[in-house]
Amino acid sequence: MDAPQFIKKSVLAIALCLGLSTGAAIVDWLHDDLPQNTLVFSLLVYSAAALIPWKIAQRSNTARYMFLVFVAAIYLNWMRGLAPFPPWSGIALIVQIPLMVMLINWLFMAPGAQEWFKSDREADVPESRSRRI
Repeated sequence: MDAPQFIKKSVLAIALCLGLSTGAAIVDWLHDDLPQNTLVFSLLVYSAAALIPWKIAQRSNTARYMFLVFVAAIYLNWMRGLAPFPPWSGIALIVQIPLMVMLINWLFMAPGAQEWFKSDREADVPESRSRRI
């Protein structure tokens, strides 16, 4: 079964957001607004987060919730001021707010989203094996 259009767009948008955030972190580091150890940590987090769009494309319901927690943690830290964001990273974060809201809407409330993620285990099981005797 081919992925619905909103899943394809979501995967692409998440990957673009991660790329934008990575680029902003590098620019902040080049402008001496971000220490090198923080840059390395950010790049490791973004590298790990790069698995999320791949897993979403594979119908992983867990990845969908991991994305929600990832976004919520970033924005809660930003809003509460727990993690000061350098200039370019802060701008990238503000630009991404409407996109993240739209992505969460697509992944959780779009028509067909529940069926797409619910059937991740059922898709690989033949009909004869899915029924219990």
